[in-house]
Amino acid sequence: MTKEIDITPKTHILASMARQDMQPWLAVVELVDNSLDANGHNNRVDYDVSTHVLTISDDGVGAPDPSAIVTMGEHDSEGRDTSGRYGIGAKDAIMALGTAVEVETVRNGLRRTVRA
Repeated sequence: MTKEIDITPKTHILASMARQDMQPWLAVVELVDNSLDANGHNNRVDYDVSTHVLTISDDGVGAPDPSAIVTMGEHDSEGRDTSGRYGIGAKDAIMALGTAVEVETVRNGLRRTVRA
């Protein structure tokens, strides 16, 4: 089943992000940090040089709402102690690294994918 959601960003978030200049290495660090925040034990970073695809994976708890990862202004740490504060680090990183993202998460046996 496919469900479409509106991920139109809030204007204040776009204004803030337009002023950002995140270096690619820092963007990767941010995404790896999010992977570690998921309480996983097996975290991995892969980069396919031929397709320019970066994959960061973990065996953490899985996102309760994966659309929050790509929706400007949304944040969901679910009460976990995380290093993030404003729910925009992953979005900044995604924007710094490319023009498309696919997030796949498994939680309670349910696999969900978000593309933006």
